[in-house]
Amino acid sequence: MKHLLKGVAPVYTLVIAYLSLTSLPFPIPFELSFQDKVYHAIAYSIMAIVWYFFFYVGYVSKFPDYSWNIKNILEDFSRTVVIGAMVLSFIIGVLIELGQGYFSQNRSMDIFDVFANVFGIIIGALLLYVISKMLQIKKS
Repeated sequence: MKHLLKGVAPVYTLVIAYLSLTSLPFPIPFELSFQDKVYHAIAYSIMAIVWYFFFYVGYVSKFPDYSWNIKNILEDFSRTVVIGAMVLSFIIGVLIELGQGYFSQNRSMDIFDVFANVFGIIIGALLLYVISKMLQIKKS
């Protein structure tokens, strides 16, 4: 399970980068003016969460006596780990936007995509925090 949690974040990030820098292999059935911003927010919310698990598993693996599972990781919220996951997700998002502007022929760079990414990253971090608090209340 530990290896699975550590492998999800890099793979997810590569998939997002690939989808962001190439033409979509499928047509979008309808287009709203803000629809792609919603996609960005959801994708980067998930990205922040999977990188949180990646870093947290790396951190707790240093403690052989730690009885860890997903519930424990969510319950033992780490502000330091979530900040690291947020910063890395932000950097990845900016690099992908720069890649769209300078290397992709079918995509364009958009500052509002970066804002949507940041919004999603914050939502992901808040979701982790709220779940942690709910589990702590349930525990006591």
